[in-house]
Amino acid sequence: MPKWLNGCLSLASSESDTMKPEMELHCASRAFDYCEIGRLEQERYVCMSELAAHLEAEIEERLPLLTSYTSLTGFKKMRYERGIAKLKNGDLPSCQHSWNTTECRAFQAVGRWLDVRGLSRLAGLPVGGLEVPDDE
Repeated sequence: MPKWLNGCLSLASSESDTMKPEMELHCASRAFDYCEIGRLEQERYVCMSELAAHLEAEIEERLPLLTSYTSLTGFKKMRYERGIAKLKNGDLPSCQHSWNTTECRAFQAVGRWLDVRGLSRLAGLPVGGLEVPDDE
């Protein structure tokens, strides 16, 4: 799934700046959906776990860059500071009650990943993706 996600994101990189967040949301939500569709239950959880680990690795790589960035002013600075505070406080999207731990982890990773990419874009930092080994 990480390789599929990066492929989808490479399509998003050719979009206008206003469409990139929409494409990222589409790619991430489709990745989550593809883990659920047409797989046996155990395969779903492996897929979701791999997706979550990939997104969490990108979040951890990018977070130190974000927390040390301070060059914004005005409304952008306020949005940025609120977003960083949300990430630092561990504010996570709510999971459905019927989801297990793996499903919830993947869903929350998608939400945090989208927040981190949005903050990176707001700060003018590059928004790439992690390299995915060929065997994944």
